[in-house]
Amino acid sequence: MRYSSYLFVACLVLPGVLAVNFGGLVITPLRAVGIFFFFAFVPKLFKSSAVLSRVNLIDILALGHCLWIVVALWGIHGFSKAAESGGMYILEFLPFYAFGRIIASNVYWLVNLLKLLLIVMLVSAGLAWIEMITGINVVYKLLGLNYGRLAETRMGLERASVYMPHPILYGLFTSMLAALMIYSLSASKLKTAAVLLFATLPSLSSAPLISMFVQLGATIYDKIFRTFKRRWKVLVSGVLSFVIITSIVTEGGLSGVIVNYLTFNPATGFYRMAIWEHGSAVVMNHPFFGIGYNDWERPEWMYSDTVDNFWLLTAMRYGLPALLLLFVAQLIVVQRFLSKDFGQLTSLKVGWIISFVGIFIVGSTVHFWANAFASYAFFLGIGAAVSSYSNNVLSYFNKDVGHETRR
Repeated sequence: MRYSSYLFVACLVLPGVLAVNFGGLVITPLRAVGIFFFFAFVPKLFKSSAVLSRVNLIDILALGHCLWIVVALWGIHGFSKAAESGGMYILEFLPFYAFGRIIASNVYWLVNLLKLLLIVMLVSAGLAWIEMITGINVVYKLLGLNYGRLAETRMGLERASVYMPHPILYGLFTSMLAALMIYSLSASKLKTAAVLLFATLPSLSSAPLISMFVQLGATIYDKIFRTFKRRWKVLVSGVLSFVIITSIVTEGGLSGVIVNYLTFNPATGFYRMAIWEHGSAVVMNHPFFGIGYNDWERPEWMYSDTVDNFWLLTAMRYGLPALLLLFVAQLIVVQRFLSKDFGQLTSLKVGWIISFVGIFIVGSTVHFWANAFASYAFFLGIGAAVSSYSNNVLSYFNKDVGHETRR
């Protein structure tokens, strides 16, 4: 698994412009690794294992999600488009879900990969700060590639994208697994959190930073109140109360608060609220197959067809069944985590759930694509595996074996 881990990290950090065109089919480093992982790991999903129990349902939902994408595109655009675009979707999702599921079937494999990712984040932090201050993209410069900056400056600083095509994608990559890494690695939580925060800050992107601060806030809360058994119930109750009160007493509710006080540019925040309003109407008008890759109906002043909401765009393009299959898979993972005592592996459970909250929030404000989409699929695969550990595995790690996830 060591070399597969190296391939996974490499495909995430190699710029997508390093692509090869085969008869009109663009193969990026991400897709090349996706092809290899498809044949190496997808066939292993449904094999029985003494390590995992009850995992097949989540695998079926993940596979069903991909198949529905093809069916929906076939219904809207015909077979040719469904085979091409649906195939690319599957190639960027299912192999990385399978890789996450397989590598997380062994705790040591998973922890070693997270260690490797932390080293990548540390290097990324240095490159990102250089780019933010000087405007020089070191990765593209070293590779002799032309870099076209897609994002505007903020506060007089360039938004770092490092090896990604856009700063938001870079911020998603560095923030997506933050809590999982903080809780799972033997390095001190403070050092790990500092590396991830300093790597994410130069993206100057609201959504990744909100996700990062949510994860760090939950981690600090857990540390302070670790002896209080009902701390999570109290936190969830408090957050729900805040959301309800905010929705009642403020104009625009919670979304308005986020737009006014937690974004770099409130104008883009209000535009996202308009996207939600008119995009939801599209979903209601096309609930089954969605609209595919056709343009969506909106007011003339909404000049861009971009939908900065992963969950909403999934339902708009492929219909509610595609979104529901993802949601149900995620809910089953969370339900399994909450229904079983993980003993010394509780840190993995808590880290995954906190990261999931961050991902859910950021997915409501941006779209996951390319490297970020593969990272999300990988993360879901990890949850599917860890939440399905058999009692034999949990009993083993409850022994005094000195495992590195133990605190």
